[in-house]
Amino acid sequence: DSLPALEATTRRRLLLVDDDAGLRLLLRTTLAADECAVEETASAEEAADLARFWRPSLVVLDVGLPGMSGLAFCRELKEKPVYGSPRVILLTGGETSGEDALKSGADALLRKPFSPLDLLGLIDRLLEGEVLPLRTADAASADQLLVYARDLQEVIQVERAQRRLLQHAYRQTVTAFTDALEARNEATGQ
Repeated sequence: DSLPALEATTRRRLLLVDDDAGLRLLLRTTLAADECAVEETASAEEAADLARFWRPSLVVLDVGLPGMSGLAFCRELKEKPVYGSPRVILLTGGETSGEDALKSGADALLRKPFSPLDLLGLIDRLLEGEVLPLRTADAASADQLLVYARDLQEVIQVERAQRRLLQHAYRQTVTAFTDALEARNEATGQ
């Protein structure tokens, strides 16, 4: 009975802040598959209200938000103790420099479109306490959906290979048990 309570307190809390509902859906789907507790908002003001009480471990924050900018909100997240100083990954369409991101206190900067596998790896490293040099990867020429589709294809290929290995191991185990049963000792009747 205490296991679900323990799981609820140890799950990573991620807050997505982006005014693009489609991108939030893609991110939420990606992060939910990674067994994270995910909340989302469309503005920095909504995110501030939520973050005060929910205290996310990490915030994925778009720079170009309506109202308060992502850079200004990042500074607020890092400076005000009420937020618990979460790790922050800034998302940008390319208008933000690495220097601007550093000044705001961001832990990482990803340019859109980005690979979801890169985002998951970055989240894992940041939440495990790694201090990373600020990332300023160049934006790919592909649409974000195409980047996700490419990564999904890669994940499916890996999953298929793992499933084949598991099926092979299962067959070997069944064969070993069958051989052991056939090799029983007739003197003991067992």
